[in-house]
Amino acid sequence: MADENDQLENIQNLFSSTEKLFLLGAGCSVCVGLPVMEKLTENVLGKATGKTCEILNAINDEVGGNIENILSQLNNYIAVASKRIAASTDIQINNFIFEKKELKAAVQEAKKLIATDIEAALKTPTHHLDFVKAVHRTQRPGRKTNAPLIYYFILNYDTLIEDALGSEGISYTDGMLGGATAYWTPNLFDKNYFQAKVLKLHGSLDWYRKPDTEDIRRLPKHMRTDEPQLIIAPAESKYAETQAHPYTTLMAQFRDVLTRSHKDTTLFIIGYGFGDAHINKHIEQALKFNEKLTVVVLAKAVPDDSPVANWQDDDDTNKRLIVLKDDESWKFENFTKLIGESE
Repeated sequence: MADENDQLENIQNLFSSTEKLFLLGAGCSVCVGLPVMEKLTENVLGKATGKTCEILNAINDEVGGNIENILSQLNNYIAVASKRIAASTDIQINNFIFEKKELKAAVQEAKKLIATDIEAALKTPTHHLDFVKAVHRTQRPGRKTNAPLIYYFILNYDTLIEDALGSEGISYTDGMLGGATAYWTPNLFDKNYFQAKVLKLHGSLDWYRKPDTEDIRRLPKHMRTDEPQLIIAPAESKYAETQAHPYTTLMAQFRDVLTRSHKDTTLFIIGYGFGDAHINKHIEQALKFNEKLTVVVLAKAVPDDSPVANWQDDDDTNKRLIVLKDDESWKFENFTKLIGESE
C-alpha cells in the first residue's frame, strides 16, 4: 500500500490530469459553522412548538438518538397509519395519541426547522470560494484551455457551492431557470454551454413545491408562504423519497454521469459518511463497471462495516479506489489547500 505522501501526490496528479466529479457531504459545510447532527437535533427539538413539539419529543423519548432516528420513526408511524383500513388512523406514541395529519404536519415542520437552522448559520463561504477557484482555474497559468465540464453532486441543503460558483463568475445550472426566484427546468442538464452542473441530490434550502401541484420553485425568503419545503430530511426513508419528482431526475443524472465516462475521470468524495444506500449503490456500480473512473475517498476513518471497507476488500471494486484516511487532508478546507497546490 502506498504511503501517505504517495497517496497525496497521486491525488494531486489525478486532480490535475483527469476530468473531475465531486460528491460533497455534510462534512464540507462544517468549516463555515453549519450545525453537526447532534447540534441540529438539539435545535430542532428546542424550537418545535405545539403538536410538532409533542410528537418529536414523544418519539425522542421512545427511540432517542438524533433527528435522523426521530424522523425515521415518525415516517414509520405515518406508513402504519396510511395502511389502516379502519376509519381511525390515530397513532399512539409513548402513551400519547396523534392523528395521521398531525404526524404529516410534524414532518413538514421539522423540515422547515432544519432548513431554518442551517440557513441561519450560513456565513461567507471562504473555503468554498477557494475550492471553486482551485477547481476551475486553468491547469497551466497564462494558457487558455477548453475547460472540461465539472459536476458537483451535493448532499447538503445549503447553497455554499452555488454561491461560490456565482461569485467567481462560473456559469452553472442546478436545474432551475431564473434568478433568485426560479422554476424547475430539468432539460437544462442536457445543455452543453455550462462550466459546471450542480445536482442537489437531497434538495435545497430554497426549493419549494407549489401546494397541490408538481411545480417546483426556488424562492427567496420574502416569496415563501405555505409551500412545502423540498428537502429530503435525514431519515431512513431517504431512498423512498428519491423515487419522487424531482429526485428521480437528479438520481438518474448522478447514475449516468458515474457510468458513462469517455475520458479518464476522478470522483472525489469529501465530507460524506456513506450512510445513504441509494448513493452508495451507484458508486459501487461505477467502481465495478466503469474502467475510466477512479474514486478517491477522503475520510477521517473507515469503520469495518462501512461500504468503503467492503469496496477495499472486493477485487471487483478496489482496483480504481483510493482511500485517504488518518490524516487532516480529509477536511474540506485542507483538501482545498491540497488541490490549490496541484500543478
